[in-house]
Amino acid sequence: MATAPAPGRNDARRYPFPPLVRTGLFGSMPSTQIVVLVVGGSITFLALLARVFPVALVALLGTGVLAMSRRRGSPLHEWLPLRLSWLARRRHRVWFRPIPLLGINEHRPIDLPPQLDGLDLIEFNAPWASRGNLAGIGAVHDRTAGHLTGVLRVHGDGQFSLTAAHEQDLRIGMWGDALAGFCRERSAVARVGWQEWSSTHPPTRTTPDVTDDEPAGPLADARRSYRQLIDRSAPSGVTHDVLITLTIDITKVRARRQRTTATLANALETLSDELRLFTARLEAAGLHVEAPLSPVLITQACRTRSNPGRSAGCDAQVWSLAGALGISAGDLAPMAVAEDFGSVQIDASLHRAYWVEAWPRLDVPASWMDLVLLGINGTRTINLVFEPVAPSAAARAIDEAAVALESAEATKAKHGFRIRATDRRKREEVEQREHELVAGHGDLAYAGFFHITAA
Repeated sequence: MATAPAPGRNDARRYPFPPLVRTGLFGSMPSTQIVVLVVGGSITFLALLARVFPVALVALLGTGVLAMSRRRGSPLHEWLPLRLSWLARRRHRVWFRPIPLLGINEHRPIDLPPQLDGLDLIEFNAPWASRGNLAGIGAVHDRTAGHLTGVLRVHGDGQFSLTAAHEQDLRIGMWGDALAGFCRERSAVARVGWQEWSSTHPPTRTTPDVTDDEPAGPLADARRSYRQLIDRSAPSGVTHDVLITLTIDITKVRARRQRTTATLANALETLSDELRLFTARLEAAGLHVEAPLSPVLITQACRTRSNPGRSAGCDAQVWSLAGALGISAGDLAPMAVAEDFGSVQIDASLHRAYWVEAWPRLDVPASWMDLVLLGINGTRTINLVFEPVAPSAAARAIDEAAVALESAEATKAKHGFRIRATDRRKREEVEQREHELVAGHGDLAYAGFFHITAA
C-alpha cells in the first residue's frame, strides 16, 4: 500500500485500495490446485494403463470436484489441506495448564499452549524510556521466527471523526510519514502493526437513586432524568485501547561493535532505537505515546484480550507493589485453551477471527472506518499489520507486475481476445504505484484481521 493519497472532489482526498493479487506457478493458478490436478491426473493415467476403469473414473471425478468446487465461499483445494492439518493436530487442540501452579517464582519456564510455543517475555532497560518508571521495557522473543517485538500504547485526542476533511487528511498523511520511515534499505524492521481493542462496559453511576421519600422538586427531577440517561447509554459505553507493535528481524541486525557476538543484545539495542525513533514520529503526528510496555503491562494486555472477564484481576496485578517495581512474573499463559476449526476458547471466552480478503474497490475518504471502529457493541479487536518494503524490492515488484501485465495483454491481442477494463485498471494501478515510489513515498504490504470475542 502506498502512502500517497489520491485527489477527489471538493479538494477532499480519497484513498484507493488495490485488489488482492493471487499468484501461482502458472499465472493465477494456486499451487494447491496444481497439486490436485497433477495427483488426480497421475492416478487416472495409471488406472487407465492398468485397465481399472472404475478407479480411473472415480479419480477423474474426484479431481474435478476438488479442483473446481467451493465450500463456504472458499475453494475446496485450499480448504481441504487446512482441515486435514487441523485433524492432524488432534493431540494439541485441547490444552490445560499443569496443576499445581509451581515453578513461576523459581525462575523455571512457564508452560505455554502449543499456539504460543517458542515465545519468551524478556525485559531490558533503556534510559530514554524510563520516564520515572521502575520497570524496564518488555520484549517478546519469538525463537522460532527469529523476531523481537516491542509494544507501545498510543492515545489520540478522540476528535478525528469530528474534525474537517482536510484535518483528517493531514493526520492520515502524518501517520503515513511515520510508517514510511521504515521503508528503507537494509532495515531490520520486519513488521509494524496496530491493534484497536474495544469492549462494552456498564458506566459507573455517579448520582444516587431517587427514593420515594425524597422530597419532590427540580433537583429530584434532574437526578431522575440523568439516571434514565445513564441507564439508556449503558449498552453503548465502550472502552478503547490501541497498541502498536514493532517487530525486528534478528538476522538483519548488524553488529554494533566488531568484537560483540551477543546477537540478542544487539537486537534489543536495535529494538530500543527503533522504538525511540518511532515514538518521536508518532508524537510529531499529534499522538500521545506512552513509554514502551513493561513485561507486566504486556501480560495484562494479553490476558485481558484473551479473557476480558479477567480484566479486574489483571489490573490488580498491574497496580500491585510487585507490578510497580517490575518484579511481577510476566505470565502469558492462560489456564485452558480449546481449539475448534472455526473458533478457539481461551479460559472463559470464545474467539473467532476473520481475515479481510477484499477492501473497498471505490476510493474512500479518511473517515471510512468510523462505523467499524465506533459503531459495533461488544468485544472486538481490529488488527492491521504492515510489512515495509525496501525501495529496491518495491521497484523490482513493480517491474515484474508491469511485465506480467504487458505479456498478458500481448497474448490476448495475439489470439484475438478482448482486453477488459479490469486489465486496464490493474495497469493504471501499477503505474500509479511507480509514480508514488519515484516521488519518494514508501511501499507497504498489509493485511487486516477482525476479531470477535464473546463469553
